[in-house]
Amino acid sequence: MSLKHASFLFDYQAFQLSVAPLATALERGDDTPLRLRVTTIRQQIERPDQWILHGVGGALWDYVPRDDPRYHQARWGHWLLIVLSEFLRPGISLAYDWPKLAHALRYLGWENADVQRIVAGLPMVWLLKPDASYQQDMVLHWDQPFWYWIRPAQSTYQGWLPHEDVTHLWQRLHNDHRRLEDLIRTRFPLPAYVTVTKAHLSPELDPEYWYHRIPLVYDQGIAMMQQALDAGVGLFTVVYQEYDDDEKENDAPDEADTGTR
Repeated sequence: MSLKHASFLFDYQAFQLSVAPLATALERGDDTPLRLRVTTIRQQIERPDQWILHGVGGALWDYVPRDDPRYHQARWGHWLLIVLSEFLRPGISLAYDWPKLAHALRYLGWENADVQRIVAGLPMVWLLKPDASYQQDMVLHWDQPFWYWIRPAQSTYQGWLPHEDVTHLWQRLHNDHRRLEDLIRTRFPLPAYVTVTKAHLSPELDPEYWYHRIPLVYDQGIAMMQQALDAGVGLFTVVYQEYDDDEKENDAPDEADTGTR
């Protein structure tokens, strides 16, 4: 099992407008509008593996008992994620190299908050409740409000970035590109890079890591932001647990999961 990064172009403003009446109804305890919306979305998807977030830490079908009121908040959050998926398009991702980008940014002196934004975005809860308290490592409980549950079930990190943050982070990455190159050349002068034996070197000491792998993922981070800028939208990001084939659970719905009544 490894952690993989995925990024999607996200029209978050359209999502916020679309979901506002659904969230208002939920706060009154009425899930009928949301249930009908999710039923329609599911009916339009022929197979669960065609869902845009399939395998990205989540599944199209409910993962909590349908008729147990203890799990209503988590179920509603999952349904809102399904609605959110209508506002996503595939984007450029960091895949398994996201820790390398985080390493490079810290090496450049970036604060942890901005490193976290690049990798995982802002908390999902702020899409609906901008003033809600949130900690990245907080443990969710079944009775917490639905706005905390808008997340792929198997994700380790998940978040979003508005267009303004994408612009800011793209500019910082762009401005620091040359500085990163200079720091690498200072740390590993080219003759040492050519002659060093790489066997058993840690990433901190491996010139190959700094001259090739770090610049590649750094450029990937710039491209990820650039793509969202060009599209005039934000980003939705997920860092999720990717399982080997023999570890994956069957995603096909069972008899208890085929509806949203």
